[in-house]
Amino acid sequence: MVTELEFTGNFQALNGSGVSGVADVISDDVEDEFEVSVEAGGLAVDITHAQHIHAASECPTMADDANGDGFLDVVEGLPSYGGILIPLDSDLPDQAAGDFPAADGSGLIDYRNSSTYADLIDGIRGDDADIFVELDESEPLVVDSRTVVLHGVPADTDLPSSVASLEGLPATGTLPVACAELEGIAPIS
Repeated sequence: MVTELEFTGNFQALNGSGVSGVADVISDDVEDEFEVSVEAGGLAVDITHAQHIHAASECPTMADDANGDGFLDVVEGLPSYGGILIPLDSDLPDQAAGDFPAADGSGLIDYRNSSTYADLIDGIRGDDADIFVELDESEPLVVDSRTVVLHGVPADTDLPSSVASLEGLPATGTLPVACAELEGIAPIS
């Protein structure tokens, strides 16, 4: 019987970042395991990079730059990648807690984290902050219709005032720099 499914996606650079890499997810509801890894390079060095599994399945392109300012901001990307489903931080099952990784001095992130599947699902079905997408009690976690988005440029990056952000967050922290569309690969048995 197949119980473990594996999903992967290659990062596409956004906003001319040059970021590349891969995101992998292993989801196993029978063995009660959920594992995520993100390996990416070309990121701004020595800064924290928010990273999330988003609720929708498509990565945006510069054609989605609705205001034509030359930057695809987080708000303009939402119709493609959707809201935040799972923050990929130090506390994977809790949508509203945890610290995001920082790129090292070479611009690399090597993130790995795991949770029980049950704890992850409980966290996604909780009542967290409004910026997160939550699953209904009967809604399954479908990983291969999701995206992984990496965010963040240095705080001194000169962005026009037209670059939108989420309420209370600086645009430099939310600007998407890479996106990967997760696709299922051969199930592990």
